[in-house]
Amino acid sequence: MKIRQKFALSTGLIVVLALAQVGLILVLLGNQNMLVTAEHVQHESWQLSNELRASSDELTRTARTYVVTGDRAYELQYWKILAVRDGSVPRAGGRRVSLRRLMEDIGFTDEELGQLNEAEDNSNALVATEVAAFQAMNGRFTAEPDGTSRNRDDYVRTAPPDQKFAIRIMHDDKYHQDKQRIMVPITEAERMVTQRTRVEVERLATRSRFLIGLSTVVGLLLVALTVGAYLFVQLPVLASTRLVHAELNELASGAAGLSRRLTAVSDDELGDLVAALNQTMDRHEALDAQLRQSQFIVSSSSDMLALLDNKLIYLAANEAYLEAFERERDDLIGHTVSEVFGEEFFNKVMKPNVERCLAGEEVRFQEWFEFPARGRTYMDVAYFPHIGANNEIKGFVVSAREITEGKRAEEELQQRTERLTRANEELERFNRLAVGREQRMIELKCQVNELLAKAGKPPAYDISFSQGAEEANET
Repeated sequence: MKIRQKFALSTGLIVVLALAQVGLILVLLGNQNMLVTAEHVQHESWQLSNELRASSDELTRTARTYVVTGDRAYELQYWKILAVRDGSVPRAGGRRVSLRRLMEDIGFTDEELGQLNEAEDNSNALVATEVAAFQAMNGRFTAEPDGTSRNRDDYVRTAPPDQKFAIRIMHDDKYHQDKQRIMVPITEAERMVTQRTRVEVERLATRSRFLIGLSTVVGLLLVALTVGAYLFVQLPVLASTRLVHAELNELASGAAGLSRRLTAVSDDELGDLVAALNQTMDRHEALDAQLRQSQFIVSSSSDMLALLDNKLIYLAANEAYLEAFERERDDLIGHTVSEVFGEEFFNKVMKPNVERCLAGEEVRFQEWFEFPARGRTYMDVAYFPHIGANNEIKGFVVSAREITEGKRAEEELQQRTERLTRANEELERFNRLAVGREQRMIELKCQVNELLAKAGKPPAYDISFSQGAEEANET
């Protein structure tokens, strides 16, 4: 049997079992979601039925407190509770929906809804008594004595407010009986909801346990098939590859030259692999030749180029880099940046930029450098992260170009600009002083002429020219 056929058979069986396992997991997840939903419905159902109980109790509390204290804040609170339950004002979450509609949406059965609707209807009937108490506090009554109605428009008879009447109808036997008629259906509905949801939750939990057990069996079969595939399919292939591996080790250790090619041991897929490796080695030779050409181009560049690892040790540098430091390659490779540039210059200028580059950022900056071969030189420097095959930063590449002449021209231009700016400022200051002095003289002459005019004497100064100049300035 061919290697491909063996692998196809074993892989097919593994895939079938894996798909079965995935299917079981998906079914299990779906069942778990249904279980969570059932538990959520159980919780929400209990909350809704409890909300009806709690709202009824709150209505009683606020209504009784109002008729006893006369504080209208409790009346307002009473109507707000009733409005929220009826869906006429938004709930805490901003949703405007009645309690009865929430019960229908959550999936209550008709019997459960019947019990809760009966409780809500009884609660609404109790509201009539509470409204009658509120109206009595305001001096309004129905046409019939001791009558009650939920509709406030039915309270057409006016009389002095009767707090005693309000307190009495809120605490008499009839009120307690009406209150009891609310609680009984609620208790029954809670019992029915709890029973129904518990059965559903238990059914889904049992199904989950069954699916987990079945998934465990399939997983064990998958492990057994994987071990069998290794023993009866992979091991024979590994034995056949040992011969090829030995020849590859000779190539890797340098015992054999790159011109040597592997020997095909069979006509099956392993032979095809050997042929592919031989083709790869042919391409490697071609790429090696291209690499040597690239190294020649880099070495011939006038830009200073170097490669350093993440410990800031030089791994490679081109001729321009070596010439700038007047070093041989062996005197630079293996040394750190601080050893080449000096600890003080490295910490002040280079270290912050190197740390940014090793963090994954491409860094560019311009700075003055002192090179043994070039002296004080202004450089345009770029650091590029050297990213490995696993996306880790292995070091960085340095590319530096001399721009000393441009920098000096820029500095000279800046100095000239500063000199012109200072000269212009001096000229403006002199002009302000001269104009101010002349203006003060004119003001003094005007004052002298005014004093002479008051004394009945002719003016001593002719200032008509200054007045004409001022009028011209104003126009």
